[in-house]
Amino acid sequence: MISAHHDYLREELPVLGSLIEKVNGVHGENHPELRDVEAEFRNLAAEMHDHIDEEEQELFPVVGRLDRGESLADEEATRLREAVWTFEEDHTATADRLDRIAELTDGYAVPEDACPSYRSMLDRLERLERDTHMHVHKENNVLFPRAEEQLSAGTAEA
Repeated sequence: MISAHHDYLREELPVLGSLIEKVNGVHGENHPELRDVEAEFRNLAAEMHDHIDEEEQELFPVVGRLDRGESLADEEATRLREAVWTFEEDHTATADRLDRIAELTDGYAVPEDACPSYRSMLDRLERLERDTHMHVHKENNVLFPRAEEQLSAGTAEA
């Protein structure tokens, strides 16, 4: 998951942020919604950076221990369950931000006066949304339930 999604985000978010800023600077007068797109994206990017760092530092190591069949102390199992709940809440907030960006861009519709950079920005935003939804699906519907099954099956110490 790290190489498939986190590496992509670490590369894409700064580049896309610069592109959004450029497009807003050029087209913002005729497309005032771009100011909101830029603001929403800046918040999204900051939250995503924090989120992936926390996943890699806090969540994935503990889930990896479960995958290896290692036991967790009760307090570790409780912290893992709390972390999963927090990450699921983050995923909901991320989806809301992505929905807002899609709404602001009218579903990534290309305006008639769009230059190649504007088109690229919209394409990249749409790709970011698709990639993020797939990543969230894998975590919420595969990784997290598997971790809970392992905890419930008794990998945590009694």
